Amino acid sequence: MIKQFKAFGTSLYETTPFFTVGLLLRLLLIFVIFPWDHEFWFIPFLTSLPHSESIDFWNSFIADGGSVRAFPYGQVYSVVFAPLTLIGFSVGGEYGAQIGLGLTVLLLDILLLRAIKELLPEKLREKVTLVFWLAPITLYIGYWHGQLDVLPTLLLMLSLVALHRSRLFWSAALLAVAVVAKLSMIVAAPFIIIYIYGSPKYNAATFKYIYSLTGLVALLLGPLILLPGFRTMVLGTPELQKSVALSIAYGAGLTLYILPMVYAGLLLLAWRIRPISFSGLMCLIGIVFLTLYLLTPASPGWAMWFVPFMAMHVVRSGKRALSLFIAVNVSFVLLHVLMSTGARVLVGSKWDFSNTNQILDSFALGQPTSWIFSLFTVCLAALGLQMLRERIFTDNFHLASRKSLVIGIAGDSGAGKDTLSDLVADMFGRSATCAISGDDYHSWDRHKPMWRALTHLHPKANDLERFTNDALELSQGRSIRSRHYDHADGRMTKPRELKAKNVVLVSGLHALYPPKLKERCDLKIFLDMHEGLRRYLKIRRDVAVRGHPLPKVISSIETRYPDSRLYIQPQKHAADITISLEPLRASDVEDFERPPEDVPLRLRIKSKQGDDLRDLETLLVSVCGLNVLEQTKDNGEIEVVIEGTPSANDIAIVADKLFPTMKEYLALEPKWHADQHGLLQLVVLDQINRVRAAAGGIL
Repeated sequence: MIKQFKAFGTSLYETTPFFTVGLLLRLLLIFVIFPWDHEFWFIPFLTSLPHSESIDFWNSFIADGGSVRAFPYGQVYSVVFAPLTLIGFSVGGEYGAQIGLGLTVLLLDILLLRAIKELLPEKLREKVTLVFWLAPITLYIGYWHGQLDVLPTLLLMLSLVALHRSRLFWSAALLAVAVVAKLSMIVAAPFIIIYIYGSPKYNAATFKYIYSLTGLVALLLGPLILLPGFRTMVLGTPELQKSVALSIAYGAGLTLYILPMVYAGLLLLAWRIRPISFSGLMCLIGIVFLTLYLLTPASPGWAMWFVPFMAMHVVRSGKRALSLFIAVNVSFVLLHVLMSTGARVLVGSKWDFSNTNQILDSFALGQPTSWIFSLFTVCLAALGLQMLRERIFTDNFHLASRKSLVIGIAGDSGAGKDTLSDLVADMFGRSATCAISGDDYHSWDRHKPMWRALTHLHPKANDLERFTNDALELSQGRSIRSRHYDHADGRMTKPRELKAKNVVLVSGLHALYPPKLKERCDLKIFLDMHEGLRRYLKIRRDVAVRGHPLPKVISSIETRYPDSRLYIQPQKHAADITISLEPLRASDVEDFERPPEDVPLRLRIKSKQGDDLRDLETLLVSVCGLNVLEQTKDNGEIEVVIEGTPSANDIAIVADKLFPTMKEYLALEPKWHADQHGLLQLVVLDQINRVRAAAGGIL
């Protein structure tokens, strides 16, 4: 993770025009503008730190006559903002301190932009530079009004980046530092915990995350609470009282506090719709900060908390969102230029907007600032409702996640159905998958005389009704009790409970035979293995693994062929994709003593949606160096032949490049395989991604 964060900050400068313009604007403001808050509050406190004779810097500052409102922040702020401020002060006095403080804000601003980009698809990253980096709100808050809220916002965003990369400890640690820096950041923690708890991928780590978060907050904040100055300047601020500022008198001495009620409602919403997507999590956190700003007499700097989330929504949405975002920016800046402390332009005298306010107050239709505030509130609320509708109510991730993804895998005996089922489970994780095999639904054990009349391939030799019902029960989230066919002794075990999971793997000779089951499968796969290879693998498996005599295995293959032609092979017409393994040289599989690892193979794929395989084909050639041949059949079906032996690392790289949005669905550490097994994983994942896209980006 440390290496990843080093890579995260390796290049702070971008060559895009939008970034350059934003950077020049910020530098101009740093060198020309002296914010009132910097001049009278932050710089006096930060420059007093070297002279403090106590670790209670806050108490020393108050004792020297400093304002208790000057620096309502803890040690995290001091550690980050003091170095460049003190260096600047030692070189250029008060003006140098302002340059040092401004450059620190600029550095944090750049890192915040990088963090936002990390949470967006690559195609949206340049657009967010325009929307966030050039937003008047960000310029006003950091460089005119002079607030320092970029720091806790950055720490929270880095926590989300770590979470997105599945680094839960680092996510908890960064969130803890964000909370210690600004206690208000704690409002995001319950939503992150609900996200982790609702995710099959992270669920088991929920309490570990909570322990890490609370433990680090206690470790960092606990000693400071003992300091009187810290309690006065940081914990004694009126911000806590702002949470109950908006209220409704209920009568009989009772009061309804609006913000706590709305916050509780959002928490309940998050809990009810879990699991939520990562984009849904970011939306909810953004709406929480937006609500916090709307329902309290907030300081202008608090707007910095929701702007990154709003910017990410705008670049994903359409022109309406952009129009609302522009209106929010204009009304916000105009409102606070008229109401809040401003700045001194260093080429002239300190700006005073009180006269402007007096001129506007002469208007007959009420306070102009109230009109502007009303416009700002309406636009911000509309943008918040749009975020909620598009990212939560319209995005059906939580609904689709409650409905299991069902993958049907059919094929002849020895075609590799159980192997493919295991490969899929390795991608999604055993805790997120459950599998049923058609072998467990044979009507009789191996020793019954009925097998003399019927083969395992005949539908009447299997309890397909129970097979279908059990699969449908699992798909609806209900557990089943099922027997297991023991191939070693040919008998059924006692029934065992099988719990439903997010991914249901249904494999068997007749997985695509029953109409109801076939209809329920989200992805239908048929394994049509090369006949010579199938016989070779079946003989080796049944003789070496299952202990059957060789003559009996060969006789079974010959006896089953008519039923295979009648009942198994027709299922390929119902499949979305047909996958076949075949030897490069047919003679290799004629020697049953030859180890499987000495038989070079190639993969043949037939898909009705051939266009969906082309991105995969490109990466297999460019990343793995494989030979890929594509051919279009007369019926429009695409056939792709893949030759080569990629490593497990190659497979992981291709999966990461081709399916970045699938990370939420895969295991915390997917087990990727080498050679044809890894290729099978990629092909199946490609098809699952296609199904997900067809369903509107869900499943």
